[in-house]
Amino acid sequence: MSNTIAGILHKKLPTKVVSDKLSIQEIWIKTDGQYPQYISVQAKNDKIETLNSVNVGDAITAHINIDGRLWTGADGIEKCFNSLSLWKVEVNGKSNAVPGVDSGTMIPMDDSPLPFWSQLSPKSKAKFFELFEVS
Repeated sequence: MSNTIAGILHKKLPTKVVSDKLSIQEIWIKTDGQYPQYISVQAKNDKIETLNSVNVGDAITAHINIDGRLWTGADGIEKCFNSLSLWKVEVNGKSNAVPGVDSGTMIPMDDSPLPFWSQLSPKSKAKFFELFEVS
């Protein structure tokens, strides 16, 4: 059974070396839709190399395995742990990110001192003036 998650690569965390036999790199994928979700996926060992071709902001499809295991603590309570393990990633569209610029930084597109001003409705702008007593 093939499991996939499609979305935008939101974050690529540094690789963690857990032991001499296990390295893990985690990525966060933001799904599309009315209620976007952030999904954590792990690439392990040789699969970490598959992440070399993707950058934050890229539209991707992650092919995953769903892993689950049980663990019993010293107190005798049994717990279930799940992880999403990446085995393949496809780039569906490259980001327009500028190297060295934080993708979360907003750059004003007009002469307004507020980068989001041009996106506000006239009603929102009027409310702003009312709240801050700006004329």
